[in-house]
Amino acid sequence: MVPYLAEELGMKYKIARNAEVISPIGVALAMVRDIVERTIANPTDDDILMVRREAEQQALKSGASPGTIDVFIEADAKNNIVRAIATGATELKTKNRLSGSVSEADIIRIAEETMKADQCGDVSIAMKTDDFYVVSGSVVRKKLFGLVNSRRTPMRIVNSEGVVRIQCQDGRALTTDPQSCMSDVDHCLGKLIQYSDGGEKLPQMYVMIGARLLDFSKLASKEQMEALLQLELAGVNPDEKIMVVFQAAV
Repeated sequence: MVPYLAEELGMKYKIARNAEVISPIGVALAMVRDIVERTIANPTDDDILMVRREAEQQALKSGASPGTIDVFIEADAKNNIVRAIATGATELKTKNRLSGSVSEADIIRIAEETMKADQCGDVSIAMKTDDFYVVSGSVVRKKLFGLVNSRRTPMRIVNSEGVVRIQCQDGRALTTDPQSCMSDVDHCLGKLIQYSDGGEKLPQMYVMIGARLLDFSKLASKEQMEALLQLELAGVNPDEKIMVVFQAAV
């Protein structure tokens, strides 16, 4: 059924060898995932941090290794819901079996496949760490009979295993360190936030610290983003390289 649907949608697929044993092995190595959801009217930064800590503690109790836990926060202002989703790897997942097998040329090729390379040029690695690559391209579209050019910068966040984790249609990126991160992010958010009659539109923000990819795209305010980022930076090695990618508000 899956191959048939993939063919209908024009998607690439591959059936793994020994597929009949992949499923039970996958269950044994599965990521631990816990969700905490609370109804809070006008949540403060402290409320959001409290829900985050609760989700993290539940993931620990479920067997997640402390250093692997990532917490995704979603603040739904319309429905007064704060949701924290904590994911982490079990102790069984001890190493990256594909480490060293994906070259930078492969990373660029993988990103190009998702960017529709025939429409996107200048695809290259904009910045990288040991765990992540940020690949950017350039798309120029002509408007008004070619008199005006519209330019955007698609970006892809690809991990060291060659998996595309995040796709941005028009991205902005920066490299920073723990000491400068808060001021750099505050400056970029100030430039990228859009204001209209309906209020402010925040850019989506993704932060890479070591092997962690932090998603701040579902928060309701700049203050919430910065409060959570401050928490994530606590205890980070001062020499750690931090990469931040913003998806411009639509």
